[in-house]
Amino acid sequence: MIHRLLSDSSPGEVTVFSTSRVRRRLNAIEVSVPDDSDLTLLVGRIWERIPERERLIRDILELLGRSALTAWPRWYDESVPLLRNNQSDSTGVDSDTVLLRAGQCRNVLPGWLQRAARRCKAGRIPLLKRYSAELQLRQLALAMSWRRFVLLLAIDTQTLGDGEAKCFADVCTWTARLADLRIGVLLDERLLDCRGLETIAYRAHSLDPEQTPRRAKREGSSGPPTDFAGAADGEGAGCDETEKRPRRRASRHRFAWPVIGVPHPFSPGEQRLSQSFDATTDLQGLFRHNWPITISTGKRYIVDLLCESTKLIVEVDGYSTHSSRLSFQADRDRDFGLAIDGYTVVRLTHAEIMRDVDASLAKIRAILRSLHARPQGADS
Repeated sequence: MIHRLLSDSSPGEVTVFSTSRVRRRLNAIEVSVPDDSDLTLLVGRIWERIPERERLIRDILELLGRSALTAWPRWYDESVPLLRNNQSDSTGVDSDTVLLRAGQCRNVLPGWLQRAARRCKAGRIPLLKRYSAELQLRQLALAMSWRRFVLLLAIDTQTLGDGEAKCFADVCTWTARLADLRIGVLLDERLLDCRGLETIAYRAHSLDPEQTPRRAKREGSSGPPTDFAGAADGEGAGCDETEKRPRRRASRHRFAWPVIGVPHPFSPGEQRLSQSFDATTDLQGLFRHNWPITISTGKRYIVDLLCESTKLIVEVDGYSTHSSRLSFQADRDRDFGLAIDGYTVVRLTHAEIMRDVDASLAKIRAILRSLHARPQGADS
């Protein structure tokens, strides 16, 4: 439900979702990656207390900066073939020149773009102290084209002061409109009557089907104002849909839907494999990361790694997102559908990749040799 509603929302809008169990809903969102969604990336954070305005803006800006670093160098809707380093393409044009030319077409400030690019190349978030939060948000929006992105924020408390609530609602509205970005807000249903949230919660969607959606809009409310200036597959993340096991509570919660063509931002296993592939001649350029596949049944999946020439799929499975009954069954249904269409699915655990990446590479090479040796029509 939440995926569909966010997909149907427009860039620049804030969509509010209410539930009686905020963290449980976040867990469900984290493990159920929407393979058929047109949205590219979801990053999020959960607050138990709303910080003061400037700190709240910095927190959100940091989340968006991490998204920009994750997507680097696939900025500008992936329409510009940027290079990861200072290499040159076949025409002799270096990546910095390509980046600046593309930025000029989008009216990105050249000074900001050059400094942001240097930080991304060094693996650092492209945020610069010399620029204001408003200017940096605008520049990131121009560079990233966040119309396909959604930012999910959550409040895990049952009480909130009107001043805190108004600050949060105003900052969300300001960010969404300034960056032309979809923002989803997940909050406890008891906060719907909080006066400070009425500008964004007046059309809240209930995620608890057994309950009747509550209306937070009060008489006389005019709606929103017209103007106002994780770990994904890591081994340590918690996920327990049945709530039978204790789960460590954390004040921060980050997760992401994968960026097409890029290793998952919060999966060290995928990133380790990507680095290892780039360092080997036989595997370099062979696999696509987080690539969409539409099978004959019409279902669309995003697979971790795809070798198109041999139809080999490598999935990096972390315990946190593949240990529940729901994900266990979903993995097998997905593998069956892919196998019917001739794909070979190999699952490696996140732990084994991080423990011994060379052994994981040896497994991948062995499967590739087997597929290359298989005669045409062997699957029929």
